[in-house]
Amino acid sequence: MKKYIILLLLFSLFFSSCSKQEEEKVEKFYKTITISTWSITENQEYVWYIKWETQTMLATKAPGKITYLAKKVWDRVNKWELIASLDSAEAKTGYSTANSIVWSLETLKQATIESFDEQIKAMEAKIEQAKTWLKWIETGLEDTKKITTSQIETAKIWLQTAETNLEETKKTLAAKKENILAWAKSAITQNVILNENILDFIDNFLWITPENEDKNDAFEDYIGVKNTKILKDTEEKFIETKKAYDDYKNFYEEKIENNSNPAEQDLITGLEKAEKVSELMKDLLDLTYDTLDNTLENVNFPLSMINQYKAQISSFGSDLEKSLLSMSWDTMIWVKWSLENLKSFEKESTKAISLLEKQVEIAKKQLEQYQNMASGQINDVSTKKEIALKQLQEAQAWLQALIAWKKAKLKELDSKISEALWQKNLSAVYINNWKVYSPVNWVIVSKNAEISQVIWAWMPIYTVASDKNVKVKVWIPNFVAKWLTLWQKIKIQVEDSNKTYTWTIIQLPDVLNTITKKVDVEVLINNENKEINIGSMAKVILPIKISKNLKDDGTAIIPNSAIVQQFMIPGVYVIKDWKAKFTQIEIISSDEKYSQVKWLEPNSIIITEGKENIYDWEELKN
Repeated sequence: MKKYIILLLLFSLFFSSCSKQEEEKVEKFYKTITISTWSITENQEYVWYIKWETQTMLATKAPGKITYLAKKVWDRVNKWELIASLDSAEAKTGYSTANSIVWSLETLKQATIESFDEQIKAMEAKIEQAKTWLKWIETGLEDTKKITTSQIETAKIWLQTAETNLEETKKTLAAKKENILAWAKSAITQNVILNENILDFIDNFLWITPENEDKNDAFEDYIGVKNTKILKDTEEKFIETKKAYDDYKNFYEEKIENNSNPAEQDLITGLEKAEKVSELMKDLLDLTYDTLDNTLENVNFPLSMINQYKAQISSFGSDLEKSLLSMSWDTMIWVKWSLENLKSFEKESTKAISLLEKQVEIAKKQLEQYQNMASGQINDVSTKKEIALKQLQEAQAWLQALIAWKKAKLKELDSKISEALWQKNLSAVYINNWKVYSPVNWVIVSKNAEISQVIWAWMPIYTVASDKNVKVKVWIPNFVAKWLTLWQKIKIQVEDSNKTYTWTIIQLPDVLNTITKKVDVEVLINNENKEINIGSMAKVILPIKISKNLKDDGTAIIPNSAIVQQFMIPGVYVIKDWKAKFTQIEIISSDEKYSQVKWLEPNSIIITEGKENIYDWEELKN
């Protein structure tokens, strides 16, 4: 009985103590938030390739056919590493041709000097004789026989000089004709090479010939797609030009190429064919340029390559104009000049020889005149003096004319020798510049030529880029871009290195694009340690803030620190009238920090920190 009484007293004391505690409000630490709207930061991911910031093109100083390419796209090249070489046969042929021309011109110059020196010496002797004869007359010498004999000898010298001039001129014209024929052959040879290079270049990307028609499948549907009529006209013009060129080349190989002394008429025919084919080729180049203008750029046929091809087409057009309009020492192709020279040479040479033959005829008549005079008596001293003075003046004038003619002729030959030496030296330079070395330690990002392709001087073979600083450029929606700022640090995952890097946004448009709804964002990457390869796939991670009003779908985002468990049921403490009430919730989704939940009323105040010391329906001190 005493035990029950004691227990009753203990319970009474306990309940009285609890009742007293409920009456006192204890000040406790806690933090709250109000459920109105929620916002979270979400990562948007965009994938693109690592690009370069700085690039340059590598080319050869000399034209020719590519025989060796050491690298492919994305390979690294070391400084002064050999990356390409060309066939120097064409330059060697040019050197041999120029050397032959120099030798011919120097031989002609020496012969010209000897011929003029002989004529000048004879004329000086004639002048001395004229002076002597004049002196004899002035001193009263009336020895007609001696004077007439001197005149006859002088006339013989004139006749001999005129005949020498005639023979030397014939030799000079013969040498000139040989040069014209040699230049005509060279003009045809160079024109064949130029037209063949143009056809090969165009067929290299249009692939019209049967052996090449399937080689451009990767970008065939993009060529000339903007205007298929121009493409069709180009293909028809190519076939027409190719047919004319094949006839021209067959004629060249049969009549000219291996013939050391081709017939003059064959050369004229070859030059006329060259002119015809070159005119067709100019039309083909114009149509090809228009086709490239109407070509859509694509991955396998980018805009840079299209522009390079257009530039090469323009260069070919310029070379054709040079070859047709005038003599050009830098290309050694003189089609119209050679054709005009061949057709006009006979007329000009006939005219020159006819003039000298008339001089011989005059000299013969003069000799005959003096011989006739020897049989007569010339008693009139004044008449003799007048004749002698006139002959002296004529001889002096003729001497000055010979000196001036010699000077002009040697100047002309020196000019031609200088030009030929320049071409010879240029060919020697080309021979020594048929290899391409890389001047930088960069990465190859594009290859613009292939082995066996014929290229011109300074045509790019490779494009190389520095990977010291690389960049990524992505196109993102406007709603993502508005959360970004210039120079903002963002994260990038690079496929090759399997690493995540933090770098800076260096390009962000000031105004969002309202038409495409997208803008481009560029990120600069410092790659001093060369960990990242150009062309690697990169994932750009852009943080954006997403806000949502509670009443849209009845959910709320709350910190995980606000969630409590009662009897395995999730809930939160909601403060109302300064009382903490446990309110059950349904967790829809969650991450490390936040959860999306249901069953919370708008504007509810929930406890986020200090909930460990709070119990259901506890009245909190306000």
